[in-house]
Formats: sequence, structure tokens, C-alpha cells
Amino acid sequence: MRYLPIRYLPVGLILTALLMISCSDQKPDDLIGEEDFINLLVEFELLRTLQRTEADSLRTAEITRAVLDRYGITFEQFERSNEYYLSDTEVYRNLYREAIEQLNMEIGRLRAPDPE
Repeated sequence: MRYLPIRYLPVGLILTALLMISCSDQKPDDLIGEEDFINLLVEFELLRTLQRTEADSLRTAEITRAVLDRYGITFEQFERSNEYYLSDTEVYRNLYREAIEQLNMEIGRLRAPDPE
């Protein structure tokens, strides 16, 4: 078997990177809208907190499935949408900022005294 000289390695890496970038920039047909995507980020962050407090992976899997079912999407669809939004880091950063704002509002609501 014959191998390519090491000098071709950078060219191969560059071509691979370009291929990966060009594939991820294509908007999926079943892209999750930004508002729903933000809501999913919030719910999955809450789920991640639950995972830290409960070691029950079956329950976590059930909750993940229930969240996806509530939005009528599959995990693969979420992954494709996540990859698409990640291809533009500024867009993804803004989506995540919005999710953090929602989480902070929820924390504030939970910490507020009950009006009686």
C-alpha cells in the first residue's frame, strides 16, 4: 500500500474542514424555529440540572423524549437544527443569551415571595 507524502496533510485537512463547514451551513428542511429552539435550550438546561441531582438516566431519557414529543420533533431534527445554528456563532450566542434570560426570569419568579 502506498501512502501520500506528509506534505499533502495540510491540504487534506483544509479540504476536510471546508467540506464540513459547507455541509453545516445548509439550512435543514425541518429547521426548528428560533423561538422553539430557545425554549428547547431552556428545557434541556433544566434537564441537565435534574441530571446532576438525580442519577436516574432512564428518567432523564423519558423526560427528554417527552420534551421532544411536546414540540413534535425528533432528536435528530434537534441535532440538525443545533448544528445549523452553531454554524453562525453570533446567532447561536444570541439564542443562548435569550435562553439564559428566560432561565433567570424563571429563577426570579421562583424566588419571589408568594403574594397572598
